[in-house]
Amino acid sequence: MLGLELPGGRQLSVKIDTGSDVLILDEGLADDARADLHAPGVQTVQAQDETGHEFTRYFTELAGVVRVSGAPGVSVTDPPVMFQKIIYDGLVGDRFLRNFTTTYDLARSRMIFAARG
Repeated sequence: MLGLELPGGRQLSVKIDTGSDVLILDEGLADDARADLHAPGVQTVQAQDETGHEFTRYFTELAGVVRVSGAPGVSVTDPPVMFQKIIYDGLVGDRFLRNFTTTYDLARSRMIFAARG
């Protein structure tokens, strides 16, 4: 689990999901993230997954800085985000991680982030 801070200060506990692209947040967090899921420009996708479960996804950008809790330098400004009903607060995907050199220390169950360049 990774601590993540949304614009406005809400603290989340998210999973790292390198198979996902954008930051995925539970749609119940939209207000805390200051995201209007019905605003013009929000892309809405309704579909059914391989198990027959229907879902709705909302694609937008968060206005502001999303950062790893306690590490203000590990942040992304105005990140793309997808909101959907999920069982976690969120999933951090590749678009967030690719902004940093990320080292996976499996023996110690930790991740180390460094600024690129």
